[in-house]
Amino acid sequence: MADLDKRFALLRGGEHWYAAMIAERGGTGSSFRISQRGVSRDARGQAEKVTDILTVAHRVILEGRRMRCAKEGEPASSLELQSSGVTGYMLDANVARELGVPPSAP
Repeated sequence: MADLDKRFALLRGGEHWYAAMIAERGGTGSSFRISQRGVSRDARGQAEKVTDILTVAHRVILEGRRMRCAKEGEPASSLELQSSGVTGYMLDANVARELGVPPSAP
């Protein structure tokens, strides 16, 4: 299972899909995975790997990228704000303030 960061979540089907830290193969740590629809895929090792939730939120909210995220106890999927069923996001107030965005939408 992925480690979930509850400071940032996409809302889908009334549930929180939290940003997920994905373990590196070979046990060398974990990172958030960010990709772009039609350009890069985490499954092919093409995703951007970052460890900072501020960068993840910036890429997803302001740049329209996808992130690996999951509901509690479920496997991770790649979602973006434009994904089917995604109705908004929830973001930690401190992270939102640093980004200059509202802590939730809609």
